[in-house]
Amino acid sequence: MKLPRRTDIDLDAVLAELDPSLAGARLSELGEGWDNIAYAVHPPSGGQPLVLRVSKFADETERFDTTTKDAELLRFVARRSPLVTNTVRAVDAYAGVLLLTMVPGIGAGTAPIRDRPALAESLGTLLGPRRWRRWRRPRESRRPRTPRRQRS
Repeated sequence: MKLPRRTDIDLDAVLAELDPSLAGARLSELGEGWDNIAYAVHPPSGGQPLVLRVSKFADETERFDTTTKDAELLRFVARRSPLVTNTVRAVDAYAGVLLLTMVPGIGAGTAPIRDRPALAESLGTLLGPRRWRRWRRPRESRRPRTPRRQRS
């Protein structure tokens, strides 16, 4: 079930606030998920297109929380993954908007999986249970790491 699109957002105004050099940029819809809509941003001066990802959450608190977590997750993946991923260029968490670099190629949802074991290994390394569980908890609730006890 997809959330309805928000009608309270002026994409051109938000984009110009995020990056004034993108005022007047042409937008074209890339796709829609259950909680976000992605637009290609074609800069007026030319150059590489970007992605504007807009939250569909109507509640400002939920929009702020999910956008902040999504930005943190993208930054985490960019630091730890050998895979090419979007780079966060700007965030307006109150508006629920992320401005990202565009990753070349086709979307993961439409790409045929050619090497399932390699995909599983990459994802397993990136999202290993210990690392992922520790990262997804709010920082305040994380316990400091303690050394493992040696078995005798």
